[in-house]
Amino acid sequence: MIKEAYGDAAMGRLGVFEWHKLFREGRERVEDDNRSGRPLTSKKNENVSRVKNLLNHDRRMSIRIIADDLSIPQTQVFEMVKENLAMRKLGAKFVPRVLSEEQKANQKVICQDLLHHVNEEPDFLGNVVTGDEMWVFEKNPERTSIVNNWQLHHDNTPSHTAFRVVDYLAQHKVAMLPQPPYSPNLAPPDFFLFLRIKSMLKGKHHPLVEALQEAVMRELNSIPVQAFLEVYENWKTCWQQCVDAEGCYFEKF
Repeated sequence: MIKEAYGDAAMGRLGVFEWHKLFREGRERVEDDNRSGRPLTSKKNENVSRVKNLLNHDRRMSIRIIADDLSIPQTQVFEMVKENLAMRKLGAKFVPRVLSEEQKANQKVICQDLLHHVNEEPDFLGNVVTGDEMWVFEKNPERTSIVNNWQLHHDNTPSHTAFRVVDYLAQHKVAMLPQPPYSPNLAPPDFFLFLRIKSMLKGKHHPLVEALQEAVMRELNSIPVQAFLEVYENWKTCWQQCVDAEGCYFEKF
């Protein structure tokens, strides 16, 4: 008997090769065999909390990295993220699949406010520097007036919202452009740059980290300046679409 050969507990965690062997030997059922004992609900809830805490700390973490960090199988991490946390990956970050009414209202209000500034102040975006830890660009790099009248925009990762960071920016009188939480579809690094770089590097193998870094910089430098400048026009389109969608997510503009 299969159970006698592999044991009840082993049946629930068989890999591809084990399943292949069993099917070749005549197995027809694809369901796991019943296992004795009570389901480890408390253990699963504990792991769900651990996964949630990691994602709250850094929403760029992949399923594989989370699984390695917590020593949990990737299949279980994927199930927890999708089913238990009701999250999906959007613009390279995990976000709530369904925003609360408060979160949607917050997104809409911020986008309406930014659109108002753009309409009332033609040079508003000309003084905005946007990016994250890895890259920064401004609408018109040749302007010198931005030195005394610039605004910083970045996303809501913990490294940006930490008290020390906020306090440092306040002490140096750095004006901040608001960014709604859980909104990578409204951040230029996510809806423009990262997707473009990924597309350029797709299907290419880099044996060393240094080689990958060189490739990323090469692709980054190959993007025309005009493409970066167009991001600001696309950014306004994103704000308007968010308003039109009543604060709900959208993935394309």
